[in-house]
Amino acid sequence: MSPTQLLTGQVVINELMASNSLHADDPDFEGSSDWIELYNASDSEIDLGGWFVTDNLSDTLKWAVPLGTFIPAGGHLVLWCDGENTVEENIHTSFNLSSLGEELGVYNAELTLVDSLVFSGLDTDVSFGRVTDGNSEWAWFNVPTRGTSNDAAEPFNGISYGVPYFSVEGGFYEEAFTLELSGLSGVIRYTTDGRAPTAEDDEFSSALTIDSTAFVRARVFEDGFIPGPVVTHSYFFDPTLTDRPLPVFSLVSDPDHFWDADTGIYVQDFKPEWEWPLNVEFFENDGNN
Repeated sequence: MSPTQLLTGQVVINELMASNSLHADDPDFEGSSDWIELYNASDSEIDLGGWFVTDNLSDTLKWAVPLGTFIPAGGHLVLWCDGENTVEENIHTSFNLSSLGEELGVYNAELTLVDSLVFSGLDTDVSFGRVTDGNSEWAWFNVPTRGTSNDAAEPFNGISYGVPYFSVEGGFYEEAFTLELSGLSGVIRYTTDGRAPTAEDDEFSSALTIDSTAFVRARVFEDGFIPGPVVTHSYFFDPTLTDRPLPVFSLVSDPDHFWDADTGIYVQDFKPEWEWPLNVEFFENDGNN
């Protein structure tokens, strides 16, 4: 994905996140929201009051930056794109960002276009930003740097779309079998405890023996790219389910998403309404996935 950048001024769009579930909880309205980070590339503080930010270049006046908003020299300003259109402790725009991609524009008080960006689709929890603050080169970050410098972040060339292939489909089994994982490129890493695989997890190198209920998750890792999508298969060894009267749903996610003391869905009933990614498999009565 190459951004289309129409004009660059002293204030630039420096980083953005269009689909957020794990990073940067909205400090005023809880939950996880989209955001845009602006950067002041000049050596002077700039008054942004009366400027405009839009996600539609045909609607220049879509959202006005509140009066009294300043961005320091060499500093950053985060705009929470959650549709709240208010100023609490932080600034919230009247629009959200689309993870499918869209255009962004920043206009000064004289309605002169200061900076703009056209970006295509972004994956959840991946930000898109300048390789270094104010730089013309853009990259993807799997560890966003909201409100701080991009200079120390690890940039990626994109997201790997390699998919691991499983030699055996998820389902209900009575006898042990061996499972092979394969892919067209990169390294395949896997887990069996519900977590999405990371660079620290085991690399697949030889067949796995599956002889009891297991939930295998795998993804492709390629140098210079954010890891690809996680593929999950559930294998059941449970005689009580063989002649089950109803279909079965298998929901697989990181155990911390359910049981963590601070962010687990099943633990707290007074914290924000968390949303965590999970894999869903549906098995008919005959075992078909």
